Amino acid sequence: MEFQITKKAKNLAFGLMGLGALLTIIGVALSASNHHFFTRFMASGLISGFFFFALGLGSLFFLSLKYATETGWYAAVKRVIEAVAGFLPVGMLILGVVLLIITFADGAHIYSWMDPEVQAHDEIVRKKAPYLNKIFFWIRTLAYFTTYFLFWRGFRNRSLEEDKVWGVPNFTSRIIRKEQLSSYFSRYSVQLQLGTGSCLSMFTGSRHFLVGILLQACGVPPWLS
Repeated sequence: MEFQITKKAKNLAFGLMGLGALLTIIGVALSASNHHFFTRFMASGLISGFFFFALGLGSLFFLSLKYATETGWYAAVKRVIEAVAGFLPVGMLILGVVLLIITFADGAHIYSWMDPEVQAHDEIVRKKAPYLNKIFFWIRTLAYFTTYFLFWRGFRNRSLEEDKVWGVPNFTSRIIRKEQLSSYFSRYSVQLQLGTGSCLSMFTGSRHFLVGILLQACGVPPWLS
């Protein structure tokens, strides 16, 4: 039996999207004159973009976990997890557009190390310039996006292969380690660079992030995680 979305559900979804777009336009119109409007707008875009990107990333982790452990019960929820993971390319596009705008805006007072004035007067930023610079930032970002996309496409192709041969292709546990490691470092690039003088542990924060995206993929609200 093929699942089909009802017309009522489609109309509801499009109606909510239209309402969200309308409220966004109203919010922009009412706040455009505020001096900090652009920074607040881009900060909201960064948080929202990363949230939806993390939904797909969390589901991608579940897919890698399934293949690494070869669990049988996963068949009951496989299609749901694959469907959520299928949003990953869209999430990467949204997050990429937001990061691109922030980059052209010299950090938009969010990534302060992108601001030439901060670079000229902040000694910490100057010492971290080999790592905290726009070119290397985008090299890392594109490398993460490419890695996630290849993982997602590979798992998708394997899933279609399973449907044809009625079996599970051979995977090793290295997949889950690689995907988890890339999640650690991408979280560091997007979030911990907000403060150049931060003393937070990259790996401690990344563990919290990994748990967060797993909870998001399970449908747990972020404020409860």
